[in-house]
Amino acid sequence: MDDQLINNVIAKSFSGEDLTVDENNFLRQWKINNEEEYHRLQSFWNSNNAVLDSSKTDFSVDVEEAWKSVSSKLVQNKTVPLQRNRFKWIAVAASICLLIGTSVWFSLSYDPSVMINSGDEVSKKVTLADGSVVTLNKNSSIEYRRKMKAGRNVKLTGEAFFEVTHDEKHPFVVKTDNAQVKVLGTSFNVKTNSLSTTVNVKTGKVELNREEKSIILLAGEMGYTSKEEALKKHVNNENYLAWKNKKMVFNEATLAEVVRDLANYYNTFITIKGNADNCRVTTVFTSETLIEALDELKVLLHFDYKKTENEVTIYNIECS
Repeated sequence: MDDQLINNVIAKSFSGEDLTVDENNFLRQWKINNEEEYHRLQSFWNSNNAVLDSSKTDFSVDVEEAWKSVSSKLVQNKTVPLQRNRFKWIAVAASICLLIGTSVWFSLSYDPSVMINSGDEVSKKVTLADGSVVTLNKNSSIEYRRKMKAGRNVKLTGEAFFEVTHDEKHPFVVKTDNAQVKVLGTSFNVKTNSLSTTVNVKTGKVELNREEKSIILLAGEMGYTSKEEALKKHVNNENYLAWKNKKMVFNEATLAEVVRDLANYYNTFITIKGNADNCRVTTVFTSETLIEALDELKVLLHFDYKKTENEVTIYNIECS
């Protein structure tokens, strides 16, 4: 059965006319496969006051036979009432076609907003409509349009790593509370809070914007922007991805660099008391706890440390 026939059957059903056994079976099967579409059409019909009031319209049960009868009488007697019924029936079918067309347009244009929140889960992966993959750090979220019809735009809160599918005609834009990151196709990490946004580029090219400030970043570069400043610098490791890869690598790194990455990974405030400019270390951390990492550094660099609930202080540094 073609589209015209299903339109006619639905029109008869909505207008209250009795359906044949075949039409009933056909409509029942169509509804099983198109239940959401059927209810949407029914809603449109009810809310828009369908063209005909079925309680006042007397349709024949067999439309095909009725149409043959109408045609015959039109030729022989030019009977006006039958012609009026014919046009009422055409109006019903036309109305259903219009409703279906409206419904199809609505379905094609509808693009709901989606929000994904990682909660306490680390490395939660989300694949977007364009094929791009977003990996969320814990306590982070993204918001986007499911089909991305209006553009490849994502709102980020927290931290995430983006692997963006290349598309020169449609830039990929990450918006934060205070900045905007624009790319064509690349991989990069974004960490944001209410005051600042930090971007580390793994591959490709990224544009970081905040108000009048704009920074172009290439692979291996980090960009930072806040209300007070905007800066970029080269980074010699990928420890900014430790939350995702569960690995930190240090090669002749200063104690200050190690402390910075540990504080970021373990979300702990760490201070150094004393001169540690000459303290350098080469090591790898994978699944260690903060205490285990500090104990290893203590052996390598000869210092003491004190830990409270949310703070670590390093002191008595002997490698300086």
